[in-house]
Amino acid sequence: MATDYATDRIAYIGLGANLGKRRETCLAALALLDAEPSCMVIRRSGWYETEPVGMESSNLFINAVAELRTSLPADDLMALLLKIEKQLGRRRSHGVTDRTVDLDLLYIQGVVTGYPDGFMCTTSQGVASGLPDKNKGLVVPHPAIPQRRFVLEPWAELVPDLVVEPWGMSIRAMLYALEFDGQAGDSPPSHGVLGR
Repeated sequence: MATDYATDRIAYIGLGANLGKRRETCLAALALLDAEPSCMVIRRSGWYETEPVGMESSNLFINAVAELRTSLPADDLMALLLKIEKQLGRRRSHGVTDRTVDLDLLYIQGVVTGYPDGFMCTTSQGVASGLPDKNKGLVVPHPAIPQRRFVLEPWAELVPDLVVEPWGMSIRAMLYALEFDGQAGDSPPSHGVLGR
């Protein structure tokens, strides 16, 4: 990688797959990211096996979160993730479907975009005062973070105390809210860590 560490930012990517060789495909995605001159994969969480969310499928997902150092702006990083998904056989269609690989841009250091003015966390459970404006294009951080246990569990392995704007809550606090404050979120607890 030939990036300028003075201008690089830290980003976190969610990885998931529920078709084919799930782990191998996700690892291939990380290798392709790391091969880009503008990105360096720093570390990755363990693998979590989870139920599908928002879809009917008998195929369990594996999920992980990876930490990157990148010189790319958010839009270009998202375009790269979509390109890698396609390269690894992902065919996007309408609705939530099984997938060979899913790469989500969760967070990029210093970037909050696509949220309306005044968007903020208003309760200990992380309920927000508004919704992101998808008409503004890319929404960063990913708007579903506070409700996704399959993101928060692996992310908490890496940086539990990272405070994520616009919610103003740490990864650990958002996970705690799902587990102990009565929020169901949109995903059940994982089937356990599958290892590194």
